[in-house]
Amino acid sequence: SWNCEDVKNFLSKQGFSKEVCDKFASEEVDGRALFSLSDDDLKELLPKIGLRNRFRSVIAEELQRHNKSQLSIQDISVTCWMGPLLS
Repeated sequence: SWNCEDVKNFLSKQGFSKEVCDKFASEEVDGRALFSLSDDDLKELLPKIGLRNRFRSVIAEELQRHNKSQLSIQDISVTCWMGPLLS
């Protein structure tokens, strides 16, 4: 499971700004939290629509890279707000 620093590093590698990465870290978003963020959480963390959509795409790609048998039930909850991106 990713800790807060792992999440920050992942987002940085995906090209998100230092400000965005620091915001996730300051809110203590770890791996479990990353894959269970609600729409309201995302609106607070990423106030710009473009950033939220980019984030959803990045998470969808990350989920597709992993074999579903390796994902925990908490990770699957991301489908609640990812919807069409995962199909």
